[in-house]
Amino acid sequence: MININNFQVQGNLARDAQALNSSGKARTRLVVATNYGFGDSQKVDYLDITVFGTTAENAAKYLKKGAEVHVEGHISQNKYTPEGADAPVYTLELIGDSVQYGRKPAAQSETPAAEAVAA
Repeated sequence: MININNFQVQGNLARDAQALNSSGKARTRLVVATNYGFGDSQKVDYLDITVFGTTAENAAKYLKKGAEVHVEGHISQNKYTPEGADAPVYTLELIGDSVQYGRKPAAQSETPAAEAVAA
């Protein structure tokens, strides 16, 4: 049997990419807004996605609120027991393995590729 654990999300950043402190390894939080439904019943989901390493460094440097992104990754389950609680708490975390940059807001600076050409 083949096990599959992946996701794809395409949407716009609800806020600037947020670099996080993480014991020496680059980590960045993205909040991606995705729309679904149609007409008056259209809704928005805000998905928290964490990226690591070089992907995190580039996201923190270049991604700003409103930028279009396509993120592919996997889902991680975490377990912890809060202080004073009897039962453990389980959470799901979206871990982005790759981020593709799409259209950017008009006020955003140049993309990494454009800056490399200009240099």
